[in-house]
Amino acid sequence: MTTGGAQPWFTSPVVEKYFGGQAPNPQQQAEFTNAVLDHVNQTFQLSGGLAPKITLDPNIPTNHTLSVVSGTSYGPNPNAIGITNVGSNGFSFIDKLSYGDSLNDLEWAVAHNVSHELMHAFGVSGHDDQSGEFLDAASAKWEMLTSPSTRFSDAAIADIKARAFAPNSNGFTSGLQLDGDLEILAAPVPEPATWAVWGLAVSAAAVYRRRQLRRKAN
Repeated sequence: MTTGGAQPWFTSPVVEKYFGGQAPNPQQQAEFTNAVLDHVNQTFQLSGGLAPKITLDPNIPTNHTLSVVSGTSYGPNPNAIGITNVGSNGFSFIDKLSYGDSLNDLEWAVAHNVSHELMHAFGVSGHDDQSGEFLDAASAKWEMLTSPSTRFSDAAIADIKARAFAPNSNGFTSGLQLDGDLEILAAPVPEPATWAVWGLAVSAAAVYRRRQLRRKAN
């Protein structure tokens, strides 16, 4: 399902830049993961009071596992920031979350990416929101990923509640129903298309200015 060979999240260059250019120490790792867990719980709580039981302890048996990893991507879509087998387990690719200005931004972006992938792990195969305003959309703006008020749409909330966080009952095995490749729709810097539009506007202004100068000279 993934390529690159999963490495611990705290070895990511995206993470290291917030810790003086080196991997966070064990205490910093614990603080980060606890902050992400709190944000995930808050996201579900804001979404109609959803309250899945989520743990950071790998020794506790769970219905689903979501791994935050570095050095990894989803082969068919390298831009995806996460991928999940519907009704099963998934991944969040922390290397893709490189647009933050602060550690708090990264914590929220990871938490919301994890929440989106957990939605698919809980059995929701589609993306109910088509507006891009809610966490169940197929693409996310960076501002939405980092906002503490981000939640799932009402349709997604109903879909999640209907499945009650249970294991997949349809007998799907790994790879048979793959979804959840959430992408960042727009970085906080202009995308190539935006630069092109701005370039045309600047060029048009320059041409107009030259024409004005020529008229004055004549």
